[in-house]
Amino acid sequence: MWMHQRKIVFLLAALMLFALSSQNACTGPEGEQVTETTTEKADEEKKTEEKGEEAKDEPKAEANDEPKPEPQDEPKPEPQDEPKPEPKPEPRPEPAPEKEAVADASEPIVETPKEEIPEPRGPEPTVSITKPADGDFVKGLITIEVDATVAAGPVIDRVELLIDGKKVDVTSTSPYSFSYDTKALKDGEHTIAAVAYTDWLKSKKAEIKVKSANFGPTITFVKPGVNPSVTAKFDIEVTVTDNIGLKTGGVELYINGAKVAWTSTNPYKVSYDPTSLPYDSFPIEVKAENTQGVKSSLIKWMIFDPPAGPKKSGEECDETDPTKRCAANHSCLLIGGQGSKKTCYLNCFIGGLPGQCPPITGKKVQCIVSWQGTVRGTCQAFEPAPGSLYSKCGGGQACNDSNHVCVGATTGGTSYCLKKCSGSGATCPDPGYLCVPLSSGGGACIEKCQSSCKTTADCATGQTCKSGTCAGTACGNYGSCTSLSGLSDKICI
Repeated sequence: MWMHQRKIVFLLAALMLFALSSQNACTGPEGEQVTETTTEKADEEKKTEEKGEEAKDEPKAEANDEPKPEPQDEPKPEPQDEPKPEPKPEPRPEPAPEKEAVADASEPIVETPKEEIPEPRGPEPTVSITKPADGDFVKGLITIEVDATVAAGPVIDRVELLIDGKKVDVTSTSPYSFSYDTKALKDGEHTIAAVAYTDWLKSKKAEIKVKSANFGPTITFVKPGVNPSVTAKFDIEVTVTDNIGLKTGGVELYINGAKVAWTSTNPYKVSYDPTSLPYDSFPIEVKAENTQGVKSSLIKWMIFDPPAGPKKSGEECDETDPTKRCAANHSCLLIGGQGSKKTCYLNCFIGGLPGQCPPITGKKVQCIVSWQGTVRGTCQAFEPAPGSLYSKCGGGQACNDSNHVCVGATTGGTSYCLKKCSGSGATCPDPGYLCVPLSSGGGACIEKCQSSCKTTADCATGQTCKSGTCAGTACGNYGSCTSLSGLSDKICI
C-alpha cells in the first residue's frame, strides 16, 4: 500500500512542476530566472515529502521478520524546459532591385520595352564632289560643292563634310555646298570627303585629294648663328623646304638689297665679304617660291665690326684699308649728299639702347638709325627744316609753331626759332636751358653754355659739371656762347 501512495505523491509533484514550467514560459526574459528557482524549490519539497512518507510507512523491525528488499525508486522524469524564443533580428533594408533583376515571383513580371532602332532600308544615295576636282591645288577660302541624289521613295536627309576624316560641317539644303578656309591646314596633301544620308538611314561617301598651298616655303638660317656681328668675310648657309615642291631656281639671296649668287641645291651656301658695303649694318634676305607661285622670305640683320683704325668722327674712311678704318665705337658710312666718300660717324644706338650725341656748332645733331631693322644708329648733324625748332628765322622766314618764337642776339644778327616760356624765373622743360625774358614780352628757352652747377644735369647737352662750373663745348643746336647784360650765365644766341 505504501508503494501505491508513493506513486500518487510522485504524480502530483510532476503535475505541479509542469504547471510552473508552462507559466514561466510565457513571462519573457525575467520569467526564465523565476522558472529555474521554482524548479529547485519543487525538487527540495519533493525530497522532503518522500523522506516523510518513508518514515511513516517504515514498520518497526520484528525479530522473526525477514528483511524486506529495499524498494527501488522509479526513474524520475527530468523536467524539460521549453525552448526559449529566439530574438528576431532587426529587418535590414533590401537593396533596390536592378533594372534587369528578376521580379519577385509573387509579382507579375513587366518587361521594359526596348527602343527599336530602324534598320537602314531602301536604295543607297548617289554622291559626288563636283568642286574642287581631285588633285587640285587650293589656297585661302574655297567653295566645296556636292551633288547628292537618291531613287524614288526616300529623300536626301543631310550631307556631311569631312576634312582628313574629321567632321567640319553639315547641310540639309540643296544644292549642297560648303565654304572652308584652307589656311587651317598645313601646306600639302589633304582629303575632302562628303557623306550623304537618306531619311531611310542609307548613306554613301565620296572623297577626293587636294593640295593646300598657302604659306610658301620654310626658310631656316644655319649660318650665321644667333650673334649678328661679323669682323670679316663670313659664311652664309640656308635650308629651304616646301611640301608642294620648290620652283627651279626659286631660292634667291639678297645682301643689302643686291642679289648675290650662291649654290643651286639645298642647303644653299656662299662666303661673303662685307667690307665694300656702304653701311656697317646690313640685311641678308632669302626669297623662295614653290611650284604654285606661293612665295616667302626671311631677313636677318648683320653688323660689320672690323678692327678699329685711326679715323675719327667726320673723317673719310675706307674699311678695306686698315689705315683708313674708323676708331672704336664708330661706323664708316656713306650718307646721301657725300658722293662716293664714306665718313666715320659716332655710334649712338647700340643693342636697342639709344645713346647721346655730342653737339656740333651750328648744326642740329640727332641719333639716327641708318636702316630699318638695324640694331645700331649714328650721330648725324644737319640743318633743321625751315620754321622748325632751332632753325634760322627772320628776313621773311617765320617760325611755324605757335609755341616757338624767333629770337636774335642783335639787330642784323642770326635769329633762331626757340621754345617760348612765360618770362624771368620760369622754368624750361629741357634741362640746361634758361627762360630769358624778351623785350617783346614773354620769354624764350635759351641753352646755357656756361654756368654754375651742382651736377651735370644743370649743364647744357655736351657739357659736364666740374668744380661747380659747366665745362665743355655747348651750343650744339644753334648760335654761339654769348654773354648778355643782366645774365650771370652765358647763353647760346
